[in-house]
Amino acid sequence: MVSVYRIVVAHPDVLIASLWPSMPVAMLMKVLRPRMKLVVFLHSALPAHAVDNFLTLLALKICDEVWADSAKTLESRVGQRADTRRRVISFVVARTGVRSVSQYRGPRFVFWGRLTHDKGIDVALKFIRLIREKYPNAKFDIWGPDKGERANIEAQIKNSGLEGVVRLMGELDRSEISAIAAEYSFYLQLSRREGMAMSVVEAMQQGLVPVVTAVGQIGSYCKPGMNSLIVDPEDLGKSVEDLDKLIQIPGRFEDLSASAFTTWADAKEYGDDVLEGIAKLMQR
Repeated sequence: MVSVYRIVVAHPDVLIASLWPSMPVAMLMKVLRPRMKLVVFLHSALPAHAVDNFLTLLALKICDEVWADSAKTLESRVGQRADTRRRVISFVVARTGVRSVSQYRGPRFVFWGRLTHDKGIDVALKFIRLIREKYPNAKFDIWGPDKGERANIEAQIKNSGLEGVVRLMGELDRSEISAIAAEYSFYLQLSRREGMAMSVVEAMQQGLVPVVTAVGQIGSYCKPGMNSLIVDPEDLGKSVEDLDKLIQIPGRFEDLSASAFTTWADAKEYGDDVLEGIAKLMQR
């Protein structure tokens, strides 16, 4: 009720509900203030659980517009509802501190994001184990908050003999990304499912070469051999060979790094896109 009181006092023209716990409050405010514009903002192509799915479906029935991090998320969560106005919001962050190209720093891999089963960190560890057979100096650092998967990751690191190779670094402040990214060559994320995959976009803006699975919207902007390496989870050995070829060809890494950066060089920034979306919504 505290949240409701604060919103009533603020008297907003637009209310954006982003995560499922905010949906009951958002729907109540829409009932109390029908003229207020309600936006449901979706960040994943699949609901987290049944409660998320139920509350989001209810909110979709009364909201004025649906925003999402990608067309894939909209397609999956909203479908072809003719009565639903929708908008894809750019997740390109402000370009202050980004690098246009990364120098090859050896087989050093990094991941940042929530430690969940969907992020496929277990698959990434299998990939790193294979990489170590060709590159004994390979390193993999994992940044992010534990969302129920840390114990499994720690057990797999121990059972795979990857102590000292893979490190769990803890949570990461977004303002630290540029400085931390400068220590690595590759961004490794072998997700099982995704929406836009904001962390991959952030990594590309830093000139890191993504080593990723083509799930969600990732396959629409990560092009193998052009700005990334796409991994087949069912054939990790082939992906290791592809990475080895990339490393062995002089200048090849730098070419992919530069291409990864230019993928987002002209994209609209997140803050500007949100403000534009609000302005257009208020004109309706």
